[in-house]
Amino acid sequence: KLLSVAGMAASSNSEVLPPLPVLHVQEIIIIFLGFLEEQGYNRSVVALEQDSGLSLHKNSNEMFYLRSLLLQGEWIMAENYLAPMRDILRCGWKWVLFQLRRQQFLEKLSDGAQPTLAQELVQLLKEMDGLGSTNDVKELAYLMTLQRLQDCEEYKSWTVEGGRLEVYSSIKEHLPSLGSSQNSDPKNP
Repeated sequence: KLLSVAGMAASSNSEVLPPLPVLHVQEIIIIFLGFLEEQGYNRSVVALEQDSGLSLHKNSNEMFYLRSLLLQGEWIMAENYLAPMRDILRCGWKWVLFQLRRQQFLEKLSDGAQPTLAQELVQLLKEMDGLGSTNDVKELAYLMTLQRLQDCEEYKSWTVEGGRLEVYSSIKEHLPSLGSSQNSDPKNP
């Protein structure tokens, strides 16, 4: 006989186990999120966090909101949300804008099916000029010459979800006043 986690049919003869308490289900999800993250299954981590509303990372409500924006690729909203914090960013506003634009560029480059792709990529490169180093912008321009983004050794295992998590982590490091949480509720990380 198969066991059921949430009161679903346990076997072909429809035996059902009682539902697990919500706290146990949340603990199981957190353990599973940890496993997925350790194994590098970023797409699955993001999907499970979004579906369950749980996260491994304890953040303030502000950081949770920023993380949600970045993981969903809401670049304009994330930029607008961060704009009032320009003065407290230890890395500088230009650096944050470069990180956001760089991720947008990489995502567009990895989705090469758009008819206006080259124009959009060039526009993003122009927007990044002056935000990052000249070498960083040139390296991104070089990526446009490759058949696939993953043909570059540096991006061999790059994924949209992994890139978004990386952008969040790097920006979070420069926002220490928003990075701690007094909240211990696992449903509201």
